[in-house]
Amino acid sequence: MQNSDTDNLVGDKRKRNEVDSAVGPSLNSILQKNATIQQRVIHALRCIGTASSAVAIIKGCAEHSEYSDAAKIRKAIKTGLSNGALCYSSGSTSKFWIGGVAEPVGPAPLSVITTEIEIGTGEAVTKGSVVRIDYELYLASPIVSPQDKAITTSGPCLERGKAFTFEQGAGDVIKGMDLGVLDMRVGGKRNVWIPSQLGYGRRGSGDIPASADLVFKIKLAGISRNT
Repeated sequence: MQNSDTDNLVGDKRKRNEVDSAVGPSLNSILQKNATIQQRVIHALRCIGTASSAVAIIKGCAEHSEYSDAAKIRKAIKTGLSNGALCYSSGSTSKFWIGGVAEPVGPAPLSVITTEIEIGTGEAVTKGSVVRIDYELYLASPIVSPQDKAITTSGPCLERGKAFTFEQGAGDVIKGMDLGVLDMRVGGKRNVWIPSQLGYGRRGSGDIPASADLVFKIKLAGISRNT
């Protein structure tokens, strides 16, 4: 029986060799002094490790090969698209990756999990809404993860707020709260699980320990528009 992992590795190596033969010798970890601009672009993408915009590639060339002629780098990107050394990202035509090499798959973006307790009948929160909420804050149970649908708390309520007002998306509150109230309707109640990265992170805050996931129990009391 063939080893599928070995086959994949061999296949990836073949693809890399095809790219190297198209644009010149492999740069490996140390860039050759006589490398072409296109080789520097490929090297920058390898160091960055993900499909990148022209601006990011220019920055990568400066950082990893001490080359910073933006106009010539942009021209090399265009040439690379023509000769197959580069390709457009599968997710965006404004980002580029190495031709013939599988594009790395990045982690899914962090988000919150919401559970509707009671659906409101009033106006819905949109970006820029000024909202007024009543809330309770708890630590999340350790078993909760983005794959779980149930939201459970751990320990007593750490904080309560009444008629707390903030503008959605303005940075007045933690990122998880900004995301957690979107689309709520006035009169509604919602539980929001917030990963630590969208909460208080590694620093914590007061009774909230470092790297703690949170649960907010929210009632949307009112909404207005920021004028």
